Amino acid sequence: KMIKLKEYSFKGRIESTINNATQILVRNANYYEVYDSDGGLVYRFPAGSLRFVHERFDSSQSQWFSVFSVILINSDAFSRQMKVEVYEYPSANLVDLRS
Repeated sequence: KMIKLKEYSFKGRIESTINNATQILVRNANYYEVYDSDGGLVYRFPAGSLRFVHERFDSSQSQWFSVFSVILINSDAFSRQMKVEVYEYPSANLVDLRS
């Protein structure tokens, strides 16, 4: 038997919780949206081709970092090259990217 814990009305895919599990990161089309634990929208920022990977805690800086990746494919008639770029940004500062 499944127990319903919480229902949210936002659209999109839940990627993770961030900021020490105090906020919910949702991918909604071309944006990442950050919601509080009650499901209220706090802010959103353009996603572009960024894909959320995970969040990590840096003990030397005592802060959480959100890690994103971008896959770039370069091809011509003779070859195909794939490049993966990885970016991290302080989770508490993602609000600075808002649109």
